[in-house]
Amino acid sequence: LRERAEDIPILAEHFLKGYAKDFGKELKGFTTRAMDSLIKYTWPGNIRELQNIVERAVLLAKGIMVDIDDLDPRVTLNTTLPASLKEEKAALEKRRIQNALQAAKGNIKRAAEILSIHREQLYRLIKKHGIDPLEYRQKKEE
Repeated sequence: LRERAEDIPILAEHFLKGYAKDFGKELKGFTTRAMDSLIKYTWPGNIRELQNIVERAVLLAKGIMVDIDDLDPRVTLNTTLPASLKEEKAALEKRRIQNALQAAKGNIKRAAEILSIHREQLYRLIKKHGIDPLEYRQKKEE
């Protein structure tokens, strides 16, 4: 990827569409800032690294576009000033939990599976971050 930066937007969009479908999210693409960060990144890994970063971004995306805040901090380090490591880790952890709950439609067991953690650990993290899992439950239609 270091030598073929022009391929990054095409590959990133391809992976985004696949993961958005897999996770049941309606994403339209990447913001300009997010795509610029992906293109500027030095890519020590291969295409699989890009694929993993896009998968993570899809899970973390809050809106209809993947933004720079949804990308792995390694990718954005050159374009944003990170908060303290402790704050950054806590914010990332909270967003991952929220996105897993959203993808699982509030089902704790399924969200824990998405995060690859035990259900009890998820309950502790939900309490730690003050997340209300009921907000993510799909409302039954009358």
